[in-house]
Order: sequence, then structure tokens, then C-alpha cells
Amino acid sequence: MQHCMDPKGKWFYKVMLAENKFVTMYCSEYTLPDSDDYPVLVYSDAFVKIWDAEQYNYAPPEKWIHDKKFPDADNAFKNSECWPVRLAEIGMVYHPISGKLRLVNGVTRTLWLLTHGAKYFPILCPKRDISNLIKETWYC
Repeated sequence: MQHCMDPKGKWFYKVMLAENKFVTMYCSEYTLPDSDDYPVLVYSDAFVKIWDAEQYNYAPPEKWIHDKKFPDADNAFKNSECWPVRLAEIGMVYHPISGKLRLVNGVTRTLWLLTHGAKYFPILCPKRDISNLIKETWYC
């Protein structure tokens, strides 16, 4: 994973996909001192084990490409070298009912990365949950 920051404070990440292809993603909020979210690198296999994807009524991974917004994500990532794609955001690592991770936004972007072979990817995580997310995605 490569990353860099531009003069305006945006961080850019090159995410490796299958067949040594890359897409570019970005975030900027965490560069502010009072931000509640920070980027965390997660490993895909471990992430899927703690992600509560059922909240979106998605089928098994092989059917994720049929998500209604998947073509939009596909177009965004195909143009990501010129127009980087924003990182997905975690809402909470442990949902009180499911006990799993929930995303605030970026579900389809995450599905796209997973179906295109990203072994790891950055995601925005609330400060309060960073240690739990790292622990869960490291040991799974």
C-alpha cells in the first residue's frame, strides 16, 4: 500500500487489487486536530468476519456484484487515478445487537474492493474504536 499527502491535507492511498492492479482512494478529515475519524488499514478476510453486511440484505460475496449501486462504484474506481474514491466510514465496531461492525457509508465501495481482490484497504474509523478494530482485524 502506498500513500501520500497533497498540499491541501488530503491523504491518498493506492490499494492493490488482484492481478497487480491498483485503485486510488482518499480521505482528508482526520488531518484536522479535532477529527473523530482516522484511517486504519484492515485485512479483507478479517474484516469480512466482523462486518455485519446482513443489515443491507446482501447475498453471499459471489453475488455482491449485483448490488444496485455496484455499477456506480465500478465507474468510480475505474477513474480513480484521476478522481480518487473516498474511504468508507465505520459507524461502530461493536453494534449492541449484532456485536459486529457497521458502516456509516461506503458499503458498495467496500463490496467492490472485496470482489476485486483487495487483500487490505484503508477505512475511516472513529478514534474510540481504533484499538478494537486493529485487534479484531489482526487476530481473525
